[in-house]
Amino acid sequence: FFFSSRRRHTRQRSVSWARRCVQETAQDVPLLKSYFYKMDRLICIHYPHLTLHLKNEGINASYFSSAWFITLFAYSLQYTKSTESGENVPSDMLLDVWDAFVITGWKAIFKTGLILIGILESEIQDAPFDKVMTTFSELPKGKYMQSPEIAWKIRETYPYVKVTNSMLNLLDAEYNSLLVKEEKEPKQDIFNLLDVQQSFLLMLSLIHI
Repeated sequence: FFFSSRRRHTRQRSVSWARRCVQETAQDVPLLKSYFYKMDRLICIHYPHLTLHLKNEGINASYFSSAWFITLFAYSLQYTKSTESGENVPSDMLLDVWDAFVITGWKAIFKTGLILIGILESEIQDAPFDKVMTTFSELPKGKYMQSPEIAWKIRETYPYVKVTNSMLNLLDAEYNSLLVKEEKEPKQDIFNLLDVQQSFLLMLSLIHI
């Protein structure tokens, strides 16, 4: 499993690759929009009840995940609190995520995002719009990121989060087909063209991929 690999040359490659992808992603707005759409759909599959609440509050993934995709979590996972000194220190977790990104591609970023949402779920499930947005915006310095257990939780949970490259490819195709539909029906919001029930159908079709 990749989190156990600590080879220096792999780490250097991960950092170099991540920096290049950050530069490319930040300049590609259409690509970012497709990532937001896929994150919304994956949240709907993994956290259907939370999806209903976010939809009622008028929140989609573009509201809180842009920094995740643009910086590859460099902002959210940059520091953790030292168990010895109590001070913020550079986090190995970020490099672990980048290692996974180099080895497995963008699904590593989506899986990490889903884990973070799962950690926050109990706090934002019934929260109003302002509270949800504050929780996400304060994620890097909040109580979750300051906890030394966060890296352990991400490592332990990661293998069990169901996101595959095949799923992402299918969601890409779905997104592109909806772009065509949106051109014909410009008043439609692309994030609302598919409802929660259809997400369950998508989940059933993807679960064995």
